[in-house]
Amino acid sequence: MPRRAPWQPNSGPNSGLPTRCGLALSPASQNSRAEFDPNVLVSAVISPTRPPRLLVVAWAEGRVELIMSPVLLEELREGLARPKFRQWVSAETAADFVDGLEDSAIVK
Repeated sequence: MPRRAPWQPNSGPNSGLPTRCGLALSPASQNSRAEFDPNVLVSAVISPTRPPRLLVVAWAEGRVELIMSPVLLEELREGLARPKFRQWVSAETAADFVDGLEDSAIVK
């Protein structure tokens, strides 16, 4: 059974992270696939008003299919595990975010 990403959009230090859990999302069109660099995803987590967050929201809403490689997922996991990011996101929420990406993205 796949893990569910328990992102909480209205609690904690990263209250704006989008959630896909339990939402009925419309399928993305065949032309809207993207691979985000881990730095873009880190920016999305720590900067709720910056353009990278809009990319993650588009993915969460099903407007874009996210393609990730295991190497990029690991780079993101390691990056968000750094103590310097605790002021924006808890370690648990960061891990849940990456787990959610791993479960919901196309991993190749």
